[in-house]
Amino acid sequence: MTLPNIRLWIIRLLVGYLIIGSIYYISGYLFNLFIGKDIVFAHIVGFPLTVMGWPSMVYGDLINIQTLGIKPPTVLTLLSLAAMITFVILKIIKNP
Repeated sequence: MTLPNIRLWIIRLLVGYLIIGSIYYISGYLFNLFIGKDIVFAHIVGFPLTVMGWPSMVYGDLINIQTLGIKPPTVLTLLSLAAMITFVILKIIKNP
């Protein structure tokens, strides 16, 4: 693997990470609006924090699933993560 290929893969993984974090934030925001919960943080603060820390938030949601229940943002995020992993595996198989 050459250096441009490695750089391309790193960029793809970072973009995928940001997209999944954005999905988690937007779905969580819409879910909170739907259930009538107040939005605590402004978007300018909440969005970057959520995009950076979505794996730990999803992990916390999964650990507390018995008390919190299954929330739609967690399901959408896990589906997005599965789609990204599938995409990466297919790309690796197609172009070794």
